[in-house]
Amino acid sequence: MEERILGAAQYFYIHIEKRSLPLEASKALTNFRVGKGPKNIALSMLERTKKHLSLWLEDSSQIQIYKRYFGYIAKEKTLTLAECFSPFVLINSWESFYDVLISDKERRKQAFGWLKSFFRSMDVEGVLEEKDPEELLRRLIEIVDLPENQKFYIATHLGYMINPHIFIPITKSTGEALSLNEPGSYFRLIEATRKKRIKPIEAYAFLHLLYERVPSKRIGTEHLLGINREFELLKVAERLWGEERFYEAHEVLEEVWELVKEPEKKECYQGVIRFAIALHHYQSGEEKRAENVLRRAIPQLERCKVPLPINVRELSLQANDFLHKLKEGKPLKAYPTFRVV
Repeated sequence: MEERILGAAQYFYIHIEKRSLPLEASKALTNFRVGKGPKNIALSMLERTKKHLSLWLEDSSQIQIYKRYFGYIAKEKTLTLAECFSPFVLINSWESFYDVLISDKERRKQAFGWLKSFFRSMDVEGVLEEKDPEELLRRLIEIVDLPENQKFYIATHLGYMINPHIFIPITKSTGEALSLNEPGSYFRLIEATRKKRIKPIEAYAFLHLLYERVPSKRIGTEHLLGINREFELLKVAERLWGEERFYEAHEVLEEVWELVKEPEKKECYQGVIRFAIALHHYQSGEEKRAENVLRRAIPQLERCKVPLPINVRELSLQANDFLHKLKEGKPLKAYPTFRVV
């Protein structure tokens, strides 16, 4: 029974949540760095990881910071080992980096530069000769330039990238739930799982399934239960739009855009997203910016011929009417309506 539970957790982790993508991206970057793999494979895996960030991260600011950083990694000619490890470390330890990058408003302003410096200056190469796992973890903790309550979690992820046969990646939520926040308890866990012949990745997948709160878990559950995620997100967008919270509505609609696969649907939803942004600009007193965005949204709405569960035709007419009023400098008497049908 235990083997079946662990196997199911690993299947959910890899196939439903697609959590192996950042790990494979880090491995591909590492292989390219040491001359054991082609660059195009590494870049392809990194691009796929970028596209799936909303599966694993909830905060839109953190997603944008990560996208920018991964874009920087893709363009760099030479990478440090820490930079190669960064996709896996950043995504699986998202809670620690959220606390550091997003919760601190001042650091958030410099987040991209801070990330570049953080991974560029981390001397992982300098600890590779260490063979003793406990001493290796200690040295990894020393080179992680983060607050004391976050160092340990990042170090376990670095340890896993160096030796996946021993180290188990531990996240903040798992560590706090099981009091796994220092080397002693951590190596007792490793010894216990080794005795039960549980692989480190199996242990991590199981712990992740139980304790971590990420969008992919919700999305995976909806997939397994047959819940229509597109429809549920559109209902949220409908409510936000009706409350005239257009920027928040656009963020939810971007989730829908990420979710759908058909190019025609993506084009339609992008038009709706731009309409919401135009309304946000208008609401903020930026009529010219609203007009510019609206000019890009209208052709997409007019070209939309695929069936969608929203009032696309009505939105197209409303967008044209809105643009006409902007041109003539007339105020909107009422905001356009967005409806799920």
